[in-house]
Amino acid sequence: MTTREDRAAVAVAERAPEVEAPAWTTAVITDLAGLRALRADLDRLYRADDRAMPFLSPGWLEAWWAVYGRRGRLRLVTVREDGVLRAAAPFHLVRRLGVRVLVPLGGALADHTDVLLDRPDRVAPVLVEALLPLADVIDAPEVPPTANLRRLVDHWPRPVLARPSSTAAVLPALPMDQLLAGYSSRTRGHRRREVRSVTEAGVHHRELPADEVGGGIARLLTLHRDAWRDRSITPEHTRPRFADFLTRATRAMVRSGDAALLEHRIDDEVVAVELVLLGRDTAGGYLYGHRPELRSTLNVTAMLLAASLSLAARRGLVEFSMLRGGESHKDRWHPRTVRHDRLVLPLRDSVRARAYVTGRRALAAARGRLREDARARAVVERLRSGRRVLGEVGRGRR
Repeated sequence: MTTREDRAAVAVAERAPEVEAPAWTTAVITDLAGLRALRADLDRLYRADDRAMPFLSPGWLEAWWAVYGRRGRLRLVTVREDGVLRAAAPFHLVRRLGVRVLVPLGGALADHTDVLLDRPDRVAPVLVEALLPLADVIDAPEVPPTANLRRLVDHWPRPVLARPSSTAAVLPALPMDQLLAGYSSRTRGHRRREVRSVTEAGVHHRELPADEVGGGIARLLTLHRDAWRDRSITPEHTRPRFADFLTRATRAMVRSGDAALLEHRIDDEVVAVELVLLGRDTAGGYLYGHRPELRSTLNVTAMLLAASLSLAARRGLVEFSMLRGGESHKDRWHPRTVRHDRLVLPLRDSVRARAYVTGRRALAAARGRLREDARARAVVERLRSGRRVLGEVGRGRR
């Protein structure tokens, strides 16, 4: 429900700031119809922003709000210069323990949190002024080092809380043979054998057109559930609303060139499907699924990477991101690790805002201690395991 306080905040945010120039105008989009009406301008801005990731593409944002959005909660702030859209900040309003918090569209389904800026040095302070009246704080959970949000921090009127949130594994967007050429001879030999297992199995792939996305996403999600049947799977990935969202977003993004849906086949049988998001200079492997028995005949990561890297190189992109998570199958390819931060930006100097920042700081500290404890336990367990092995060797059992 939208309160009187929320409506007043939107009205204040839509006033053009006098401090910059009379050419600047701001607005707050609060419903799906307004978001759809903005599509053409938002797409132009997305193409103009050299830091934009696919999680800010019109296809992604519109699909996510159509499926997950709650009426009256959208807060997409726009800034125009002489009528031309120069900035867009896609947030929605939630309440956490009485605190009004702006969080990004996409929620936990998006691996990056950011805003769109064209001519950032000029538009950033205008966008900051437009955001300030809308809530108590902004909570941006996945902010990469190159994000436009960090440019806003330079103009923020209050201290900003920044804490590590996750890491992403990034490789250069090179065809597989060129990527392997940069490895040591030993690592290159291991990885080449894995790639050879894919070739020997007769795997070939095709990029699905937009009119085949519906069936492709259905197969992807079925194979994803099958592959993770005996492992931990994100519960949201099993729900019908996620299938609805992913189908809408992928269809729109394939049409606009912001995503590719790849099917991997052996003969005429689909054995794996992967969704690759295509940004301004970076591709990202968002979600995949495969037949569980495939792991007994070939290296699945090598299969997916060979196709994804080839796609990214053909599109002229610079990097390929395996996105969030530090799994061992990623580390084997010696990626560059990119750290994301959670940024909490107070919009006002109030008790509620200060309490939220304090709570987030305490929570981050507690999680850090838990991670350190988990690492310590892992080291102790490895030492104990080593002692057991040495003891068995000494007693002649191995």
